[in-house]
Amino acid sequence: MKEKWDKVKEMNEKINNEIKNPDMLDRLQTPCSSFVTFETEEGFQRAKMYNQLVEESKENLALIKKAKKNKKKADNLIEN
Repeated sequence: MKEKWDKVKEMNEKINNEIKNPDMLDRLQTPCSSFVTFETEEGFQRAKMYNQLVEESKENLALIKKAKKNKKKADNLIEN
């Protein structure tokens, strides 16, 4: 079997470009769990606010995607 070393640079560039794509990066990352202790109440409150922000962002993103999908359906109805 012959190695294809001339393709290595091309494949590395393709991989590097894909990793820079936020959607691809999200698909490549695996969520995990961790056990965390906080030394202060402030750290705990910051973590809670961060989690709340992330959840709200997910909900907002879902609403935006749904609105875009509905707009496309409406546009298609108008065109036909």
